Amino acid sequence: MSRPDCLLVRPWAPSAVPPDALVEDSLGVGFISASLRQAGYRVMVLDAFTFQLQDEDVVRCVLEISPAVLGISLHSFADYRHCVAIADGVAAQRPDIYRVLGGEHATFLARPILEKHASVNAVVAGEGEKTIQEIVQRVVSGRATGLISGAVTRDTDGSILDGGARRAIEDLDALPWPHKDTVELAIQAGRPVAVSLLTGRGCTHKCTFCTANTFLRLGGGVVWRRRSPKQVADEMEDLIRRYIGRPGVHPMIQFQDVIFLGASPQARRWTAEFLDELEARGLRTPYYLMSRAEAILANADLMPRLAATGLSSVEVGIETGVDRILQAYNKQNSTGRTEDAIQILREHAICYDASGFIMFDPRMTLEELRTSALFLRRIDHATWDRYITKLQVFPGTVIRSQLIEEGLYRSDGELDDVYGYRFVDRRVWQVARHTWFYDDSIRRLDCAMRSSKAEIARRVRHGEPVGALSNALDLAQQVYCEHFLALIGLADAGELETRFEEQMRVFLVQVEFASVCLDSCLLTKEDSVAAAGLAS
Repeated sequence: MSRPDCLLVRPWAPSAVPPDALVEDSLGVGFISASLRQAGYRVMVLDAFTFQLQDEDVVRCVLEISPAVLGISLHSFADYRHCVAIADGVAAQRPDIYRVLGGEHATFLARPILEKHASVNAVVAGEGEKTIQEIVQRVVSGRATGLISGAVTRDTDGSILDGGARRAIEDLDALPWPHKDTVELAIQAGRPVAVSLLTGRGCTHKCTFCTANTFLRLGGGVVWRRRSPKQVADEMEDLIRRYIGRPGVHPMIQFQDVIFLGASPQARRWTAEFLDELEARGLRTPYYLMSRAEAILANADLMPRLAATGLSSVEVGIETGVDRILQAYNKQNSTGRTEDAIQILREHAICYDASGFIMFDPRMTLEELRTSALFLRRIDHATWDRYITKLQVFPGTVIRSQLIEEGLYRSDGELDDVYGYRFVDRRVWQVARHTWFYDDSIRRLDCAMRSSKAEIARRVRHGEPVGALSNALDLAQQVYCEHFLALIGLADAGELETRFEEQMRVFLVQVEFASVCLDSCLLTKEDSVAAAGLAS
């Protein structure tokens, strides 16, 4: 292939993504590459994580490939320093390569990024398909100057130009299906990979900690735009044919919509029509989706059909186990409704997760921390990585403005600093400081707990016994919850600093024991003796 018009790079942030993690299908990169190719441009994709490339390795690859435009995905705060390092490295040796950042984190920091980093030529804000086409067209034609709608750019004299928001893409069916470069690269590299698709764009909710509602409608238009059920089913069928069952490909299709299920009549009708498509085609491949609790309740009558067509796992927007904090986050939900939604999922043997759970909030009390910890235990979701999560304050969020106004957040921090706040209750801060420990033994147990939940759901669906495995999972949750509550108790008594090491020694022994119990149940057939032994 001759010199590409555009090279799209997804950097690797080792602090956020461990080396042995599953490669995620980058839909953002996929949509951009598909749109550019449809417009006639030559495009290459480089996924740093797939090949375990450090920033300097990526720079060397970029210099060798020598694209006209380098597009770097800045989706998460964890990617920020890596994106800048790549842009810096390329700019130092090949300033003629036009360097563009895009993604959610980049969108809300567009001007500050350009002000702080001379190596960045432009930042695409919001949806990027049309904007990146215009940028590439200008660069390859030798006139990369002036305002560009949907981007903040650096002009030839160094001035920063804000082109304003580009009109949102209303007809998502008109877009080409996202290309699967990241999936193909992972397969070629022998890395495990998941395949994803998207049914729409937008979010009808306005949670104070999230930018989805704003990011996905910068250009105005309908709040929640969706592809037709038929086209989504067409793409799903194509992905199943091309990828599911291939070595290294995760058997579950991942729907990456921030909300898949909706409570409105229109949203319910879309889901019903989508299920009609799957049923008519006889599709039964396992799939994953994200949903709020109230949407699960509103679609309870459709849950048997969802489960029958392959719904196996749901990411539930739980966030916290404290109703006051739910109200502060503008979640328009309650812990009681969350538990009702989880019960519906349990009844249909559908796994659920809550990776967005926020254990530590800067304005919470110690008693609220205890309440949230017990809530995790009550909903059978007490993995250690949920107990240690702190609120991440993203640029562009309402909660960031609130914390600045309340004097709890320093607004002059680094552009990737999402923890630049202080806690109102010093005891909560102390517990947060003492939950940083996350070694391999804890990570292994967390992974085993998730595998156990999936295995329990599978056994329930097939009418197989789950007694010993369920008891072992319960034991692991008990170990985590009791340790966390012990830390709270020590902080309340003013003894956390002096007795922490003693508490940790006991905790790590219990973690090892829980791991042995869980692993033995995952690897062997259950029997009544094992079940009785663990129960006692």
